[in-house]
Amino acid sequence: MLNLRSLHKENYRIESEIGRGSFGAVFKAFDKVNRQYVCIKQVEIQNTSQARLNKEIDIHSSLNHPNIVKFYGTYTDESYTYIVMEYCPNGSLYDSEKYRNHQIFSLDEARSILNDLGKAIQYMHNKAFIHHDIKPGNMLFDKNNHIKLCDFGLSTSLKDVNPTKKDMCGTLHYIAPEVLKQRAVSRACDIWSFGVILYTLLVGRFPFEADSQYEMAQKSMSADYSIPSFVDPVAADLINQCLSIEPKTRPSIDKVLEHQFFNPQPEINFKNPALKKDLICPFSKGTVTAKSTGELILDLDGRDEILKILPDVSVLVVQRDGNILKHFEMQNLPKKYLTRVNFAIDIVKKAQAQVPILIWHHTQGKFVMHGDMSIKLLRNNMWYDVDDSLPIIKSMKDIVSIVKNSSDPQFPIIIGSAN
Repeated sequence: MLNLRSLHKENYRIESEIGRGSFGAVFKAFDKVNRQYVCIKQVEIQNTSQARLNKEIDIHSSLNHPNIVKFYGTYTDESYTYIVMEYCPNGSLYDSEKYRNHQIFSLDEARSILNDLGKAIQYMHNKAFIHHDIKPGNMLFDKNNHIKLCDFGLSTSLKDVNPTKKDMCGTLHYIAPEVLKQRAVSRACDIWSFGVILYTLLVGRFPFEADSQYEMAQKSMSADYSIPSFVDPVAADLINQCLSIEPKTRPSIDKVLEHQFFNPQPEINFKNPALKKDLICPFSKGTVTAKSTGELILDLDGRDEILKILPDVSVLVVQRDGNILKHFEMQNLPKKYLTRVNFAIDIVKKAQAQVPILIWHHTQGKFVMHGDMSIKLLRNNMWYDVDDSLPIIKSMKDIVSIVKNSSDPQFPIIIGSAN
């Protein structure tokens, strides 16, 4: 825990300048009291509105969220006010090599970045604040490569929004049409900026490119953009919703985070050529039903017999009226049934291997358990196989067991808060 009472200039050793703007400069510094690196924003008093600076400090100091840069305190001298905050060692999204080179981010990369940003916006909106300057330069990567939102110089409280005030501020690429038209701001301004960033990451350029700032503003005010066909249709849908020209028709940040883009469904494609090669269907038409009890039912069109594959891997041959004709152990199963039963078991295993039944958000990352009880860990956009040595695994399996034995299980089950 930082000692916030000791914010004096002599407690900090300035090491390097890491940014500069119209307000002044930003420095990396070492906090000699708390023994850690910090970021110090130096604001020139003479060229800055004191009311605006006080508002920035008031808003930033009231925020406390994992995806927002921590505020530590301030100190002043004759010429400057210094805002001391958390240092993020991996720079901004704007400074990242991939962004600077206009490279296209993968869906998983974009999803991770925008999910962190969305949570920061959600927290601010729930506290009735608008950030009003969301852009890649204000999105910093911490030591774990999670996004933290910074720079609250243009932020405002909804209770302070004046419908008759006609200020235009922000960065042109990300400014909402209503702001360009000098109308009242709202939470929807941040949603527009969110949509622009999502577009930029997935397309590799801005949605409103033009030869002049005037033309760019005109395109933005008329929402004149197009999404290339290579963009994932689910992502394109979210972009279109966020870049709706009318603020009232844009989704809230809660709706954005509930969008399918952030909750992708696994694809099970049994028409995949490789899958066809592995599994040759031994019948022309029928259904395979996998029950939560572990029982499989194979019902083939045109046949009077239904095969029930029990959890102990024995097989019942049942008439349609429910009468049991025969009961076989697997090793004694006649050949005419064996091919069909093996296919049913294999097809269900392949399906289960792709369908999550439990998602557990944990400090280590996101754990996903599939129907075949295999577990993988998503951390820093990379998937890892997980063995049974982790203590979390037993509790996950216990929960799955309880839910599977309930009368009406609903999958997938999501537990915990994402980190």
